[in-house]
Amino acid sequence: MAVLLTGAALAQTDAPLAYTADGKMIFPKDYRSGVFLSSGFDMAYVEGTSQAHIFDNVFVNREAYDGFLKAGVWPDKTVLVLEVRDAGSDPFVKRGQFQSSAPPRTEAHVKDAAKGGWAFYVFGSGNAPGALMPKTANCYSCHEQNAATDTAFTQFYPTLNPAK
Repeated sequence: MAVLLTGAALAQTDAPLAYTADGKMIFPKDYRSGVFLSSGFDMAYVEGTSQAHIFDNVFVNREAYDGFLKAGVWPDKTVLVLEVRDAGSDPFVKRGQFQSSAPPRTEAHVKDAAKGGWAFYVFGSGNAPGALMPKTANCYSCHEQNAATDTAFTQFYPTLNPAK
């Protein structure tokens, strides 16, 4: 069940899916206690994207994960969290890079029938409530056309491939 919170309750929620009175998504502060699905390195969905090296980690709330394993589709109230982290290096590390710093950006891909189905929310640095990405953003059509399962890129989550 989605939760609507106001005032002091905003900082106290452990719910994976909660909203402010103006429709922003409350940052799911305990998302790392969910199920880790995968990590990507320098993934981009548009040709010619140049950027510093990044890692992205994907987590999902436990109830959604269990529901997916049973039914092969994501249940209502699924919260997939994409955590973007910069790649770091250190003189001690002779080869390769590691995830460094706090995430400069976190996004959520949320299935909430009460809000019209799948939606994307973007959180900046810190834990401020995330803004809904406009339904006209390319993310929506890209996920609908290219996702392996129920608008989620499960093709990149190897632990879920046997469940499909």
